[in-house]
Amino acid sequence: MRALSVQAGLNPRAVSDILSRPGHRPDRSTIESLSDAMNVSLSDSEPRMTYAQLIARLSKKTGDTTLDRRNATLVSRLKKVIGAARWIPEIDEVDRGKVIKCFAQWSPATLGLSKGSFHNYKADVLAAIDAGCGSNRKPGIRDVIGLYRKIHEDIQNSDLPQDMKLISGSFLYFLDQAGLLPIEITQSLLEEYYRQRCADGNKTEAVCRKHVKRVAALCTRLSSEATFSEFQFPAVDHPFDDGRDKYGVPTSVLGPLLQQFDGPVARWAMGEESRDGLSYEAFLNELDKTQPQRPMTSKLALLKPKPNRRKKTEEERRSTGFLVEDETWSQETLANRRGILIAGAKALYAATGYLIECVEEYTDPAVVEGVLEAVQVGNSGGEFPSSYASTLGKAIKKLARDYVGRDLKEIESIASTIKDYAAGGKGITKRNKNKLHQIIGDRQQRLLDLGEILIEEINSELDRRVRRKRGAKRIDQIDAELARDVMCVLASDILLARAPRKANLTWARLSWISWRGDLATITVPNVEVKMRTSDDPDLPIPLGENESRRLRLYLDKIRPKALRAGDERNPFLFPAQGSSVGRDKPFVGLLERLMRHTHRITGIRMNPHLYRHFLGWLWLKEDPDRLPDVQRLLGHTSLETTLTFYAEIDENLALDRWQKYLADKKSRHPKAFKKKGI
Repeated sequence: MRALSVQAGLNPRAVSDILSRPGHRPDRSTIESLSDAMNVSLSDSEPRMTYAQLIARLSKKTGDTTLDRRNATLVSRLKKVIGAARWIPEIDEVDRGKVIKCFAQWSPATLGLSKGSFHNYKADVLAAIDAGCGSNRKPGIRDVIGLYRKIHEDIQNSDLPQDMKLISGSFLYFLDQAGLLPIEITQSLLEEYYRQRCADGNKTEAVCRKHVKRVAALCTRLSSEATFSEFQFPAVDHPFDDGRDKYGVPTSVLGPLLQQFDGPVARWAMGEESRDGLSYEAFLNELDKTQPQRPMTSKLALLKPKPNRRKKTEEERRSTGFLVEDETWSQETLANRRGILIAGAKALYAATGYLIECVEEYTDPAVVEGVLEAVQVGNSGGEFPSSYASTLGKAIKKLARDYVGRDLKEIESIASTIKDYAAGGKGITKRNKNKLHQIIGDRQQRLLDLGEILIEEINSELDRRVRRKRGAKRIDQIDAELARDVMCVLASDILLARAPRKANLTWARLSWISWRGDLATITVPNVEVKMRTSDDPDLPIPLGENESRRLRLYLDKIRPKALRAGDERNPFLFPAQGSSVGRDKPFVGLLERLMRHTHRITGIRMNPHLYRHFLGWLWLKEDPDRLPDVQRLLGHTSLETTLTFYAEIDENLALDRWQKYLADKKSRHPKAFKKKGI
């Protein structure tokens, strides 16, 4: 071992550490040096382990009292070190080298220990790693030989952009493991690569999409480079419909709806067919047959009348289900309407799980209201209200009236719903303002106490279960269903703390959580916050003492019960539920579940974004002088945006404040009223 280490130009104990310390994670340069010295491609077949998995392994009872007590000590000290290093147990992989580096940089004061205890902690943490975990090195392009190793080296030595050089390794390793040649790269393969990166990595889906798009650009670039012509890379497009996949719903689930839209609906919208499928040519022929035949004279014969050329009236065309010229859609308009209808169906499916399967279903007034609600929530939060929901509503109304042929009452209902969601200028929409006016008195208090009310219900259910099983522990009675309700409690706590936007709550990661003593803060990275860039500040969401205590209990005891088999390393605060969702995904139905609880407890149909309006409106209603504070609370980029909330304060409140001001300014005040007279 020593000779091989020296031959590779490494520390004399390098090989010994790799072979005798299973928790030791050698640097890539070390592996490459050993590979070159041995002329063998070294790879690591051992599974990687997270700190959470290591703690769980050490926490298992062995039956040996002395060993179990020793393991409990190791776990306790390991947790203290993890907290000091700000590692996320569920995500960060065990790395012996990082532990050693941390202790080299720390002092006993870092952990609040004496000098002797500090060294004991280091020895115990390393002993815990040695006792419980396997190797951690993740294999990559340096672990392969042959074609793709050569291509990777050629790319690194080429004039390609630096970012293409950096992304090439992971994709080439993927191709090598799949046993595919460059010529076999297709869009579907890139889609498979994208899914694998989402499942195996700790990057967001947006980052993975960007990576795959650059991979597609790399393949196209290599297909035109003479230096790489021998490898036969194809020019290939990325597998995404457009530059964004806002709702995380694949277009393929809308197959039946799109088949109908792209077929009979498109032909009708362009004036080629009636809504019943009658072609315009057949319509003209049928109409000519009903016309009386005029007597033909030799003089009229000179005009050579052509069949089917009589100009038909608008009423004749409309009565048969055709659109007249100024009502049809051009190719561009058709494509635009198709896109917004897809967005609406995706928004509804993502928010509620309701899948629209045909145009007739899409134009149901109840469905229209659900679609516009989901779309408005998805597009809200900018500097100005979005008119997207209103535009979508008008397209649905046209289909409902002219294609489906719904009755007048339903059309009026759809028109009323569209009016409710019209942007109409800055400020809170009329619909949301009406909802805010309902949140008063007991309803307002129950909304503020929602977390505590849900906790009481959960505790009552746990008491009932414990009574049925004597000697059972309360924590052991929590199943996945109750764990989801606990998630709703935390979601309510977070919404009331700062009302982050839906995406920032649903996709909150464990790595965003930091602790200052017993108080937790969830810090949303600036690039994840709408209207912010990497130059803007992050968005911290501090939690109170009670809420932090609940979060700590959830992370330690309850979240593991909500994890599905095979999804133990899920990076999200609220991991996905149900069997139909892939690994490493968030619980996208969490807020919909919370809104059902909110409606049940308060009697108001809330939506997640209404929480933002509620906090700003409530605080300004109580104290209009808090305008700058509300701006900071809601994370608005300008005070002008916050002023839109102030404009929504009831007129009566402003009048009451004026009457009080007027009374204070008067120098003469009337004497007390007598029983009679003025």
